[in-house]
Parts: sequence; structure tokens; C-alpha cells
Amino acid sequence: MEIAGEISLSEDPGVTMKKWREIFGITQVELAKHLGITVSTISDYEGSRRKSPGTAVVKRFVNALFDIDNKKGSPITQKLTEKEKPTDQYFEVHEFARGITLKDFVEIIKGKALTNGDMLENKKIYGYTLIDSIKTILEMPFAFFQSLYGNINERVFILKWIN
Repeated sequence: MEIAGEISLSEDPGVTMKKWREIFGITQVELAKHLGITVSTISDYEGSRRKSPGTAVVKRFVNALFDIDNKKGSPITQKLTEKEKPTDQYFEVHEFARGITLKDFVEIIKGKALTNGDMLENKKIYGYTLIDSIKTILEMPFAFFQSLYGNINERVFILKWIN
């Protein structure tokens, strides 16, 4: 129900509804027919001409997206559930018990900062992600990308290159 939460918390729920309808590849006509409402009702929500939908409308909308997708063989549902699969073949997320400066991290790994040297002293990080560069670029499902950040985005990405 992440989709329902995103719509409900959005500053413009209608635009968010449209985004998800388009991601699922569903037309306004198709959605209206499934929900038993007019196309203009969907258009009014998506164009922000109707007040924000309530939770009951959002629930019906999200359920309709998945129902219609299911009738098409569930291509989008499958992509969305890929993020539930193990990610360790692409990357490893490591969290620190406390924050450390970038300078300390670079020293620990015997590395060299190639950019943003001015940040080394003051910028704290709280973890790192070790990424299999080529495999991630060529094979990793898009749903995994958010998981690269672990619990917090104040982290270092380490790209390993395996031939």
C-alpha cells in the first residue's frame, strides 16, 4: 500500500494518481470502466479540479490498478515486487553504529578522495554500500535502486569493478 500512502500524503494527489495510472499503462477510459465512474471524474481528479480524494477513493483506485494489471498478466505488479527479493547479488549495505567523518572513512579504507576534498573534515557518514558496478548497471531491477541507500542516504557508495 505504498502507492496509497504516496497519494494520500502528496501535495497534489491528483497528479500522483495520474503518475501511477500511467506507470501501470492504464488509460482513463479503462480505469473509469473498471471503477464504474465517468472518465471526466478521473480527469477532474488528475487535473486537480476535484478536492483531494478520501481514503476510500484512494483504496478503490489502487485496487483497480492492481486488478487491471492482473488481467494483463501482472507485468507492473511483478516489477514492483522485485524489490522484495534479495539484493545481495548486486550490492551490500553496511550501517555504522555511529557517524564518522569522511576523512576517517577514507583513512580506514586507505582510499583517496577524488572530489569534494573540502567536505572530508566536516561531513559525517553513517554507512556505506558496496556495489557490484557492472552487474548493477546491466542486470539490477529498477525497484532495487532505493534500497542502495539503506536506512539513511548519508553514506558512501563504493563501486567494485569485477572483470
